[in-house]
Amino acid sequence: VSVEQQCWEEIEQQVCQDSGTIKKNPEDYPYLQAVLMETLRLYPPAISTTRSLEKELILDGIPVPKGTYLYIPIWMIQRDSKNFPEPLAFRPERWAVQDQQPSAGGGWELRDPPSELGNAQAWVPFSAGARSCVGQRFAMHELTLALAVLVLSLVHMCSGTCCSPCRSVRSSHH
Repeated sequence: VSVEQQCWEEIEQQVCQDSGTIKKNPEDYPYLQAVLMETLRLYPPAISTTRSLEKELILDGIPVPKGTYLYIPIWMIQRDSKNFPEPLAFRPERWAVQDQQPSAGGGWELRDPPSELGNAQAWVPFSAGARSCVGQRFAMHELTLALAVLVLSLVHMCSGTCCSPCRSVRSSHH
């Protein structure tokens, strides 16, 4: 089953039959969240960041003095095969697992912690630690709902002559 199909199936589970609107709780969309996490792993909003050391650091046995600026290559960290096997492959399953007994959420749940398919601590599109993005939770909330609305709208407006991924999603559900 394609990523598009999995997204649609999860969203379809959350559509209110009376109004046609979607549920607004991002936790109801674990597979969509996994898709977003994988997208942000491959295409982070910032490709790098810097930090100034507040105290001396020993890095691989080498002392790095206080006040030194460290360059943190987010793009490279998140595409390193030591952190994510098959680092260029788009695999939302790094972040979510399909339930053995599917629930109302489309049958997926976020992995906690993520699997051997990736190092969760190397996922830093919003940076990490005390200087991480304060809006990360809000951004993920909004991105999840925006993606749900976008996919729902796309499937509803597609006709029989549209792109093949859209046609395959639509034909399996209508």
